[in-house]
Amino acid sequence: MPTRIDASEARRWFAEDLRVSSPVLHNPAVIEAFAKVPREHYLGNGPWRIHSRLQIGAVHTSPSAALHEIYHDVLVLLDEKRGLNSGLPSLWALVFDHLNITPGQTVLQVGAGVGYFTAILAELTGSEGRVIAYEIDEELARRAQSNLAHYAHVEVISGDATQAVDLPNLDVVVAFAGVTHVPNGGFQICPTLAGWHCRSQVRTDEVS
Repeated sequence: MPTRIDASEARRWFAEDLRVSSPVLHNPAVIEAFAKVPREHYLGNGPWRIHSRLQIGAVHTSPSAALHEIYHDVLVLLDEKRGLNSGLPSLWALVFDHLNITPGQTVLQVGAGVGYFTAILAELTGSEGRVIAYEIDEELARRAQSNLAHYAHVEVISGDATQAVDLPNLDVVVAFAGVTHVPNGGFQICPTLAGWHCRSQVRTDEVS
């Protein structure tokens, strides 16, 4: 990608790269969501601390604070001391593609982080849908609430999703953190301690 490029061009390049690298084969709305949501709004100003794709545990600082530095399929650190990162775009693009989220659906997200992927979910559900996002880390929850304030149909809750009560009927449950068990309701995909769990109301699969 050229280094002299505006934000919208960078996002479009990034989204089209995810179309191939994830790949995204079923739901083109996923590509449009990644092309629309500004990653820098959630990750903050650069330079950024970025995980190496090939050297496990190796972290480097982006060469500059230019936007093109984060419009690649890379893990960006949110809190280096605690090892918290932003999540890998290609992984979640693949997950969202298989979930086939459509406008009007209600989604429960477990682990909002700073809200970037929550925003992608919000684009997929549209304003006629609803996204309920739990984040157990108070600092991250505050950042997500601020970052997502412009989405009227998104609710970020600071707390433990396993203690959630009075949830509405859910179409999709997606967890961004490892879980030991999965609640009932909706189509679900989440990382468990034994691998990926994928379940609809009529079928249960274990995906490693």
